[in-house]
Amino acid sequence: MCSDPGGQENSLTDNFFSQIYNSTFAPLVRDVINMAVGAVRMIKHNHIAIVVAVILHQAIGFLWYSPYLFVNQWTAGLGIKPSDLDLANPAAFFADIVGWFFASYFISWLVQRTELSSFHQGLGMAVLLWVGVVLPLLAPHYLFAGLHVNVLLIDAMNGLVQLALTCGLLTLWRKR
Repeated sequence: MCSDPGGQENSLTDNFFSQIYNSTFAPLVRDVINMAVGAVRMIKHNHIAIVVAVILHQAIGFLWYSPYLFVNQWTAGLGIKPSDLDLANPAAFFADIVGWFFASYFISWLVQRTELSSFHQGLGMAVLLWVGVVLPLLAPHYLFAGLHVNVLLIDAMNGLVQLALTCGLLTLWRKR
């Protein structure tokens, strides 16, 4: 309760903020918690499919950023040479693998919660995630950093390919 200098309680202010909180935020918080708890109990992830998705992610990344595809254009956009890349640093690979495990479990959860059942629906989800999450995160950072647009295009298209394969795979290969 709030008190004014005279010692009287200001129940009008307390009631106002209490009503706003209870009418706006509390139901939303309760719904999110209930959805998350319900989702955790009901979702059965196909762990083998998730491991395969992570392995595919690594293989595609190695090919994508190789001399066969885009490493020369990508490093030129970064203003470095391919030989300047620190490929001996395990932290980058560890972060990528762990991050893609988290992403794959999230995609598995999302596929099941939205009841996707075909590869085409999985591709649709990938495009939505790419347009709604990947591009809005990458574009401003790359542009503010002054990176060449080729770097953005190569990384963004890699994200789309990775999401498409992961969403498609986890849509088709679900634990039932």
